[in-house]
Amino acid sequence: MKKVAIVGRPNVGKSTLFNRLLGKRIAIVQDEPGVTRDRNIQGCSYDGKKFFLLDTGGVISEKKRGMEQAVMHQVKLAIGEADLLIFLMDGKEGLTPLDQEIHRMLCKSGKTLFYGVNKVDVKNSEKNFSDFYRLGKVTFFPLSSEHGRGIGDLMEALFPYLGDNEKIDFNPNIRVAVLGRPNTGKSTLINTLLDEERLVTSEVPGTTRDSIDTQVIHQTETFLFIDTAGIRKRSKVKGDVEYYSVQRALQSLKRCDVALLLLDAVEGITDQDTKIATAIQTEGKGCLLVLNKIDLISDFGKFKKEKADWIQKHFPFLTFAPVLFISGKKKVGIQSLFQNIQGVMQEYEKRVGTADLNRVFEKLVSEYPHPLYKGREVKFYFMTQVGIKPPSFVVFIKRKVGVKVSYVRYLENGIRKAFSFKGVPLRIFLRERT
Repeated sequence: MKKVAIVGRPNVGKSTLFNRLLGKRIAIVQDEPGVTRDRNIQGCSYDGKKFFLLDTGGVISEKKRGMEQAVMHQVKLAIGEADLLIFLMDGKEGLTPLDQEIHRMLCKSGKTLFYGVNKVDVKNSEKNFSDFYRLGKVTFFPLSSEHGRGIGDLMEALFPYLGDNEKIDFNPNIRVAVLGRPNTGKSTLINTLLDEERLVTSEVPGTTRDSIDTQVIHQTETFLFIDTAGIRKRSKVKGDVEYYSVQRALQSLKRCDVALLLLDAVEGITDQDTKIATAIQTEGKGCLLVLNKIDLISDFGKFKKEKADWIQKHFPFLTFAPVLFISGKKKVGIQSLFQNIQGVMQEYEKRVGTADLNRVFEKLVSEYPHPLYKGREVKFYFMTQVGIKPPSFVVFIKRKVGVKVSYVRYLENGIRKAFSFKGVPLRIFLRERT
């Protein structure tokens, strides 16, 4: 399938164009340079033809160092990976020396190049438009990514180069969100799963700003891993970009099947880890508790025993979640990670027959009857499964108002003992029946 990359200097509207072509808000858009750092890849289609669309960070001068240089490295990887390039410039500011430098770099790549001039809806943009002809006798596409103007002309020009691939399916089998505090190694883990440097990594907390979707094929299974920004305490969130990064991370939780809560094996568990775990439980997602950076632990045997018990104490509401010990950097435990994700997904979609379920249910009720409510019996009739993702059950009873929370928990534990449901929360609803 063809890959189309959007390239340009910072703040020319690449992420706005990316969102416009996808028809939905995927990338964070903010009126400041450097918001996009990773190369974000999404499946896209136009008039029946499907392709991958790549959003990139702003291209900066080769003289830059640090974080900017890491972003530039990602841009170069995207250029090398893409089949077609959209070179986006700013019609409001006109042609700049950096635009000319980028143009020379793109021409050297040998890739098919399309020229977009964005923000032509703003004042003085027509006056600056003539500047771009200094790049040569090429076709320029005046655009307003924000308002959708000129997008059709650009896509019609791209259309013949996209190829025929109607049978391609973008839908992955399992969607996995990687969540955690800043600097727990989320991007490093996904780079390891991909076996390539797809995401910018750094020792600086807050390196990842957007939620990045990455497809990984393991054996015959297609996984979508969603790398998210580190979720820190609300009081420590600084600026709009970080605020929206955290909100996007929490939104990613809503669209996943399985959540990996990545914990720092060196720093240990914090209150913020507990809050993220609570969000996973509230959303009803499959869950794996993953301690990362075990390569930095000297006595792993002792550590594993102590931390496994410690996790159970910190997350009493996630006792059903498997606990894994990995090193994303050293590629330790990666195979077991895939196996456990697949196992949790099977449990997440599991259905139990009504006859089997009620054999267990009747035994539980008879062995430990519910206490009387105001001197009268709380009668339990039967249970049935009504949904999956997460597995959900309805219990038909008489005098629902008298049912104790502890008894519902007792029923849940009994169902887990009989049918496992490892790694997934259960939802049990009570329904009155006279």
